[in-house]
Amino acid sequence: MIFVFASFIFAQDLIIKTMGLTLAFGVLFDAFVIRMTFIPACMMLLGRANWYLPKWLARLLPHIDIEGESIAQKEKEDYIIYSSLNVKILIPPLPLSKAGGIFFVL
Repeated sequence: MIFVFASFIFAQDLIIKTMGLTLAFGVLFDAFVIRMTFIPACMMLLGRANWYLPKWLARLLPHIDIEGESIAQKEKEDYIIYSSLNVKILIPPLPLSKAGGIFFVL
């Protein structure tokens, strides 16, 4: 982007030249001074506070399970695991039916 904006310097119009020089300098300053020195220094000073998420905001944001880890964990909790002699047997749970507040095993 720096070179694209710097190429505007070769234009005939003075306003385009000024905009090109200003934008090229702005991108250069942002890339090298701000992002490579200032941001890492601030992150080092703030430490774990960089990643602080207020509880009220955590309640508003949706929980996105990208890799499906919660599904695998739920399936693992649903199965009864018997292990003996280094052999694990997974037995699926019995289906339950709720009728009038009482659970019946089908």
